[in-house]
Amino acid sequence: MNWRIALPGWGVRAEIFQPLQQALPHAGWQAWEWSQTQPEAQIEDWAGRLPATDGVLYAWSLSGVLALDLARHPQVRALVLLASSPCWSATTDWPGMAAARWQAFRTQLVHAPQSAAREFLALQAHGDVAAARLRRRLQPLQWPQQQAPELLDALLWDRRAALAELSLPILVVLAAADALLPVAQAPFLRRLGLEVIVLPGSHLLPWSPQLAPALAEWEARHGLA
Repeated sequence: MNWRIALPGWGVRAEIFQPLQQALPHAGWQAWEWSQTQPEAQIEDWAGRLPATDGVLYAWSLSGVLALDLARHPQVRALVLLASSPCWSATTDWPGMAAARWQAFRTQLVHAPQSAAREFLALQAHGDVAAARLRRRLQPLQWPQQQAPELLDALLWDRRAALAELSLPILVVLAAADALLPVAQAPFLRRLGLEVIVLPGSHLLPWSPQLAPALAEWEARHGLA
């Protein structure tokens, strides 16, 4: 593969991928930032930047929903969703976070952005044995200004039907103690034909020491190394 492109989660800088880039070295690594205020515009922006050669797309958290649209482009040879899912919200037949909770958080971002940012930081590290250390480590990687709440609307999208349009290898890596995306989705994602790996720890999967070896094994098995 000629490139590896990593897309960050909402409100977090792309530097969060530096440990993964070091543990899984490749000459074509890139980590892209958010640049738009609407999810549809962000998809269009990232799609326009895709290289013409073949590569692998890694998307963490919110960006995973958008990456399913990017995966339609033929140069994307494989997609890895890190602590992400084609459907984040709970339905009668699908585990997830209640849509009302996302909407309440979105409202909080508008009226009390500082407290919302603190809560979001805590949720990302929640469940890890080193949660306090991870919160301190993550804090300087948060955007200095409020990132567009409108981007979070993508968490209410249901992209499960879009999977039928994709014919590339897709790996979903979930975190066992994730406080944002329930690990209970694992068997449901497998029923959709996706490969799923569950690693210990919190939503902050880009920092998991188990992530790089798991990805290296999966890429080798699919001829992507």
